[in-house]
Amino acid sequence: MFKELLSKYSIDEHETITHDNIEDRMKRLQNELLMQYCKEKRLSIWFPFTFDQAIGYEDLSLTDKFSLLEAVVQITVESNVESARGERTETDYDTKNYFLLNLLEHLYATNPTLAKYLLLNMIDMISKLSVPCKDILSQMVFNNMWTPVEIMLFIQSVSDMDQNKIKAILHTAQTYRLDCLTALSALDKADPAKHLEEHGRDEPKDADTILDEMRELNYPENILLVLEDVLKYMERELPKYASVDLSEQDIEDGKQKIKSLDFDNPNMDTLKEVLIGMSIAVQECTTITGPNGKKIEGYFPRLTQLASLLMLLLTRHGTETDKGSLLEIGTGEGKSCILAMFATIQAICGVKVDIVTSSPVLAIRDQEEWEKLYTKFGVTSSVVPPKGPVENYEQLVEGAYSKQIVFGTVGTFAADILKQEFERRSTRGSRDFELVIVDEVDYMTLDNGVQVTFLSHEASGMRHVEQVLANIWAMTSACRPIELLETGEIQWTTKIQHFHKVAFSAVSHSVPKFSAYDILLPGLQMNFFSKDDIEQLKLAEEQSHKEGQSQEIQDIQWKAIETFMGKIGIAEQYDLLHILELATGIQIECYSLTNNKARLHDTGKTDDNKVKILLLENGRACQILSEREVIDATVSQIKSKLIYLDVAGEKEKKLKEKEMGMIIPSFLKTYLETTLPVFVENALKAIGMTPGREYMIDKGPAAETDNVSGDDHQYHAIIPVDFKASGVLEKNKRWGDGLQQFLEMKHQLAILQMSNVTNYMSNFHYFKRYINGKGIFGVSGTLGGQADQEFLARHYKTRSYAIPAHRHSKLIELPVIQVSAGNNLWIQRICETACTVAERGQVVLVICEDVKTANELQTKMENQTRDPNKITMYTVSGRHNVEKRKFDGGNIIIATNLGGRGTDIKVDDDVNKCGGLFVLLTHFPSNRRVEKQVFGRTARKGNPGMVQMMLCRDHLAPAYQGQSIEVMRHLRERYEVSRIADMEKDELLEIEMKEQLFSTFCQYLGDFDRNYTEQEKKDPTKATFRRNPNKFDYQPALNALKECWALWLTVHEEHINRHDDTETLKHDLLLQLQTTGDMLLLGKSDNFYDHVKQAISRTDLHCRNKSKSDYGALSCWETIVMCHEMYSAVALYNQASITINLESKDYKSKAKQLLQRAHNLVDVYLSESTNTMVSCNLSVMSDFEPHHKEGTNFQRQMEARLNTFKSWKGYIESAINKLEELDKCNDDAITEESSVYTLSEQTDYITKNELEALYDYGLGIVLRKSQNFALMHSSVSYLV
Repeated sequence: MFKELLSKYSIDEHETITHDNIEDRMKRLQNELLMQYCKEKRLSIWFPFTFDQAIGYEDLSLTDKFSLLEAVVQITVESNVESARGERTETDYDTKNYFLLNLLEHLYATNPTLAKYLLLNMIDMISKLSVPCKDILSQMVFNNMWTPVEIMLFIQSVSDMDQNKIKAILHTAQTYRLDCLTALSALDKADPAKHLEEHGRDEPKDADTILDEMRELNYPENILLVLEDVLKYMERELPKYASVDLSEQDIEDGKQKIKSLDFDNPNMDTLKEVLIGMSIAVQECTTITGPNGKKIEGYFPRLTQLASLLMLLLTRHGTETDKGSLLEIGTGEGKSCILAMFATIQAICGVKVDIVTSSPVLAIRDQEEWEKLYTKFGVTSSVVPPKGPVENYEQLVEGAYSKQIVFGTVGTFAADILKQEFERRSTRGSRDFELVIVDEVDYMTLDNGVQVTFLSHEASGMRHVEQVLANIWAMTSACRPIELLETGEIQWTTKIQHFHKVAFSAVSHSVPKFSAYDILLPGLQMNFFSKDDIEQLKLAEEQSHKEGQSQEIQDIQWKAIETFMGKIGIAEQYDLLHILELATGIQIECYSLTNNKARLHDTGKTDDNKVKILLLENGRACQILSEREVIDATVSQIKSKLIYLDVAGEKEKKLKEKEMGMIIPSFLKTYLETTLPVFVENALKAIGMTPGREYMIDKGPAAETDNVSGDDHQYHAIIPVDFKASGVLEKNKRWGDGLQQFLEMKHQLAILQMSNVTNYMSNFHYFKRYINGKGIFGVSGTLGGQADQEFLARHYKTRSYAIPAHRHSKLIELPVIQVSAGNNLWIQRICETACTVAERGQVVLVICEDVKTANELQTKMENQTRDPNKITMYTVSGRHNVEKRKFDGGNIIIATNLGGRGTDIKVDDDVNKCGGLFVLLTHFPSNRRVEKQVFGRTARKGNPGMVQMMLCRDHLAPAYQGQSIEVMRHLRERYEVSRIADMEKDELLEIEMKEQLFSTFCQYLGDFDRNYTEQEKKDPTKATFRRNPNKFDYQPALNALKECWALWLTVHEEHINRHDDTETLKHDLLLQLQTTGDMLLLGKSDNFYDHVKQAISRTDLHCRNKSKSDYGALSCWETIVMCHEMYSAVALYNQASITINLESKDYKSKAKQLLQRAHNLVDVYLSESTNTMVSCNLSVMSDFEPHHKEGTNFQRQMEARLNTFKSWKGYIESAINKLEELDKCNDDAITEESSVYTLSEQTDYITKNELEALYDYGLGIVLRKSQNFALMHSSVSYLV
């Protein structure tokens, strides 16, 4: 930019200075230009120095310095000062002030923040205005309300006026955004401020004003012609219908007129009549009866609302390319009314309309609010999911989709499509994708365009992976991210240990026959400690590892160790490591902590394999590793512990090895070896995530299902938070690839079973389905910049328009404040600002980036004697509701972005007189759209409002730190352009590939269906096992194919990320599916859980008539035993039950043998559970707060799981003993139905989940001792 400036003005630099840094070159040029200007204008040679002081040059960022230089060059080189002087002949300023004023006008257009600073300094030099008056004037410059010339004229006009009176005038002019001429005209009034207040209550814009604004926004001329004709007609004629009611005949005539309209080329007279009728209908439907029985007349749609409706209706007017329209409509402008009118007209025309809202609550609210309008025109409407009994859900949802207008969230719509197309249910009936209306369309398509909806699918056998995740967490949970001071790079510290152990661990792999104590020996010659000290250390460490010692002895040993380690400070550690480096030849970089960053002690180490160690006080240290080094080291250790059960013949060997490792079913081998690096990466990610920011610990969805009131900690769950955009708690979202489970381990919550993705639909592809119909229509308070709108046009074939507000905006934006002295001072400044604003009679809405900051602010304010009753929290939707209240002055609302999108905060009239709702934004949003949504909470419907950002500099990206808001927004816009380009090149491409692969899978499922008759699909008893006894039943076969697809997708995730050839991947997928499908038709599968599901299905058939036949169940369970004996406890157990039921020869003896084998193999499940429990207990860290202090859900879960398996073993023992009794007495044994819940006397939520999870293992029966021995059976249908 500097070179471009030099080139533009033909400025040559001496070649001797071209190698200087850019900042020095800029300053030198500026000084030379100012000195030259001083000579020409005969100014003091000290002017450049006083100029620097006036502008605060030393505190400016490099970008602001360039803006200043650019303005100085324009003024001095172009010599346009005289033109500025000509405009101000009536004033008496000298040349110096003319220069500054001219400079101010240049900056006013390009950098208002810098102009504000210059203005304040100029005012200090030329007037004696009070600080509040100067602040308001600088804010006016920042908001481009008054020009610098107008401000100087105002200052001159009020030079003899009382300061309080000036302040009142300026405050009123600012509040109502009045121009300078209006303010000057009020100076001769008795009460200027009151006169201005009355002047500030403006009327809604007329049609001409709206049309002028649309022309400035470059609306198409053909659309403007229609708008001009219709809006002026409506402005003139609509008031005449204020007392007119629509008759039934009027409504029928109106519907016929709507149907007759061709919106591509409408008849103008008919269009006007339709809008008149629709406006009368809106007035009738918004008329209500007050509490006293008095009728409160409804409202006609505003001209701006009618203009919006026309923009939606006339989408294809004069164009063949656009399939829809997206409208940017300000908050408080009545979007729901616009959409209701548009949906009604489309439905009357026979179009099925889907309306997508951002939450289920809004879907219900909007449908109920406008149902009266729909009904008036005979249009049916509904909400999905529908309310009603669960048992009738399928009929209810089909009925809902049969309506003309359907409201719902994108997640609900996408899930219902998957139910119909993937699960072959009739959810949507025959409803096609005709027309969609999207509220908050930018959030749905730009912020969450790549968000995926999928139907839950609990993966078979994934509980075996739980112990692997627990081991990973045990190895990584002590790691912490740390920034390297010199480079800014983020690396990871390992567990903090005593120095000699860390050093030994770092070099031991390269140095044989070496001990940790050898590292300390050189310290003897350096007099760090004595030989006796080392001997005492050895003894204390050896003794500390012995079991059974009293706490007193352990304390003595620990004190001895700590006394020794206290002698090894950072300097001593450095010296010892230097000697170690010389002795081993291994390069060691030493770091110490400076402001929580790792500072390098020495440089020049070039070996790529050098060891990095962070030295700490009191003889402690830890290694510093890159993320890749942590991942590789952890994966290597985990792989060494994994024992894959391949064949039954290896059982004994595996049983001996299991004490040293983790036994895993062989079908998971490829999956685990592929995903281990991803698991470790997500473990590190979980460490870096913060509760109250990326996630919250709150009641999960199960609490709502079970109608739990209060804070029952058993229902606590990790709830993701969309903190960057909406602040909403996403209760139906779960993170994948172990991240959810690592967060649960972090806070000692009950661990949810992992799931695989077998189906999905992205928001992107959901909306694109409507392009082949009538198109996509949407509204939002913000549609973003040019890059955002071009993206929407490119992918959704839409055109975007900004709709003028119905009143002139009275929004005042105050200059941004960057607090540079750390987090605590930033919090303090926010509190002080909020309290100051509240005390002057305004309501303050503080928007925080996350819940953690919001809670911190609340605590700080309440500790500073702020009345808690005046502080309202809005961080959790549903729990906090601010929209039902009207706030009076002095109230402070602390919210997250939840309060920044779609929230209508009402304040009383006195608050508006004081300046309106004051929005204090405490973070810099990731895009302009989120920022505008937040600022849109105030100055609604033409009322006054104020906004300001107060940012912590340490929290900002380095590129933003110290920059003006103009520069920050410019940089952010460039990033947004880059983000959208990257999203198209990467994320959307990957989604497209996955959609194609998913489509391939669905097509194969359709082909596979042909292997089963309709009777076989509905009832396996009809012919399956008779004609082909080995063939898998239909539902278990489908499930097996879904599992195959899910594992294939996981294994090939890297191929998709690399954007490998899609056709090659499709071919590979089909080959895998065909191989699996052919095996299933032969009754074979590598995943023994496929056999479990088949066996469960057949066992259920058997239990319907126990003595008649086993329906092939015995052979299914036998297959599991033969292939995977290690995990055959359940199979043997079920075989025993069926054997008793069939009463074959010697059945009691056979059943007893089966139960004895099952009894021995239950230990495999106990071993897995113990592995998980021990690993998680070892990884409990003091800085990871448990979700509940008095007993955690994880402890309860592990206790329930272990007790369940132990109880099961006890039942088996009782059954064996009873069978022996019956055998001696020659009595028969019978089975009776019972619930698996009899395995535990506990009925709490966590225990219930553990018992239900037994079904995944195939445990559908429990055998227990009773008065008359019975094998207690739990029917499969009971658990489903």
